Amino acid sequence: MYSKISTINILTLPTQNKLDLNEIILELKNNWNLSVDSVKMIPKSGSERENYIVETNSNKFVFTKNNDVSENESFIYFSRFLKSKNIAVPEIIKVAKDKKSYLQSFAGDATLLDVRLSDGFSDKVISLYYKTLDELFKFQTVENIDYSKCFDFKEFNSKLIIHDLYYFKNYFLDILNFPYSKVELLNEFEIFSNELQKLKPKGLMFRDFQSRNIMIQGNSLCFIDFQGAMLGNMMYDLISLIWQAKAEIPENLKTKFKEYYFQKIQTYFPAVSYKELNKSYEYCLIIRLLQVLGAYGFRGLIQKKQHFLESIENGQKNLNYILDKSEVLDKFPTLKSCINHCANTKIKI
Repeated sequence: MYSKISTINILTLPTQNKLDLNEIILELKNNWNLSVDSVKMIPKSGSERENYIVETNSNKFVFTKNNDVSENESFIYFSRFLKSKNIAVPEIIKVAKDKKSYLQSFAGDATLLDVRLSDGFSDKVISLYYKTLDELFKFQTVENIDYSKCFDFKEFNSKLIIHDLYYFKNYFLDILNFPYSKVELLNEFEIFSNELQKLKPKGLMFRDFQSRNIMIQGNSLCFIDFQGAMLGNMMYDLISLIWQAKAEIPENLKTKFKEYYFQKIQTYFPAVSYKELNKSYEYCLIIRLLQVLGAYGFRGLIQKKQHFLESIENGQKNLNYILDKSEVLDKFPTLKSCINHCANTKIKI
């Protein structure tokens, strides 16, 4: 993921960073035949990928370095395939022979989250969210995807759902030292995952479809950070966007965005009833909010990354919604008790 960009003045950097950026400039000149005017480092977020904004006298690019070749191959495949279907993703310009670095088109300086936080819920921002949902629908319903190209998991199946539930348990729930029956909770995890796996509709799931991964230039948008895409429930991405803790989308807008997307899906999948969509929505809402809290725990409470720490309180507020509103959660009393504790425990940051 890349979001706000830090301009690096090489003369004021510590020696090690000066060397790193000079190496990047030399690499781009010698191996990529680019005459570079400036390099801007993009701060890392939840990934170990290194991203740089590269400016020449006539253009801007994003240069990515990542030693995980499998992850790179997935991103490159999806980028090229989706671009060929006129979906808003970066263009892959060139890939290194060892596949550990690649050059892609520049997608923008600001994320949708940046615009949302600076402009509130102006007409422009609301329009951008609707445009994002339109583009997401194209992404999710694209045909002829080769799912063998997926990185790690090819499908959001019961194993991955269980993994996400454990992520929440290990990195958030257990940090709070709340007593619970492990046997009962793990039994509920298994039942929950089996139920969710069966639900429809399914399509290409972005997996981390939050507003930090949507770049904005003017009124245009571009998706980034979709190397984890796989076959999965289409409600998951909708929820990832409209329930993002830091975005703080009010309830009335969440409902409007949800109904808008439901209409698009029912037009495309007329056999899927509103009741089925709502059931999928409820299950995906629970798993996404828990997975996100696991990430806040790991990246924030353990790794001390600031923007993850800043999102914990809003993440807890989202949990209170499902405690009050979710009928699905009533079927999982041990999990509900654990969520109640997580939602209402004051965490010192």
